[in-house]
Amino acid sequence: MKNQAVSNPFQRPLFASLMVLVTTLMMGNQVLAHPGHDHHANESMLMHVLFYGSIVAAIATCAWFAYGYVKNKVINKL
Repeated sequence: MKNQAVSNPFQRPLFASLMVLVTTLMMGNQVLAHPGHDHHANESMLMHVLFYGSIVAAIATCAWFAYGYVKNKVINKL
């Protein structure tokens, strides 16, 4: 039987630490907001959707490339 490495990324301490850091930074919206940060302005919703949408798009793109890389690596092993 082959010696299988841990493939679950959530079991890696560095990955877990980074996820906690990112989550903590994204949760403190009022604490980290600057004095001119107005949530009641007319364009506030649009700006937030564009900002967080760009983050989601970047993560989705990275996940798509990672999936393709892993898929090609598995196919090439066969």
